Amino acid sequence: MSIGAKVADGVHAVMAVDPGGTTGVYVGWVELKKSRVETLTEGLLKSKSVDVTGDFVEQGRKLLDIWVRFNFACNEALIPISNRHLAIEDFVLRRREEGGATGNLTSCWVAGAFAMAVDMFQVEANISWQQPSDAMTLTTNERLKRWGLWVVGSEHQRAAAKHFVLRVDKLIG
Repeated sequence: MSIGAKVADGVHAVMAVDPGGTTGVYVGWVELKKSRVETLTEGLLKSKSVDVTGDFVEQGRKLLDIWVRFNFACNEALIPISNRHLAIEDFVLRRREEGGATGNLTSCWVAGAFAMAVDMFQVEANISWQQPSDAMTLTTNERLKRWGLWVVGSEHQRAAAKHFVLRVDKLIG
């Protein structure tokens, strides 16, 4: 696809983020079809994934940079803002024991730093906060492989791919 070439009206661009100590990012452009399987196997026009590392502030900055570049590419392809989506894994801390909650809150800090950076720099974002269990239930590793979305070597990028699928699935309706 050449720069400046308009993509089909039904194309949606999705950036999915699985925040944590190492954050997985999966981005893709899809032309929505009648079903999830058709959309992911026939309608996926381009995709890319990456791991982001650093402390939560550094990751927030890096994720903002990816989001800005993602939007720049969408602008070049004339994908309207209404067809650009940001899916971020939400984190709900569950109490493990009576008397207090314990656990690693890194994912909360990374997601918060990124969302705040997007807001502070006023970069248009249609954000969907998604539960990990929803993404993991809908998209198993077997399904990622079958749909050609399996990322070799990075569980973080695969987790982000599962959030990508969940957001695409919601767009199909």
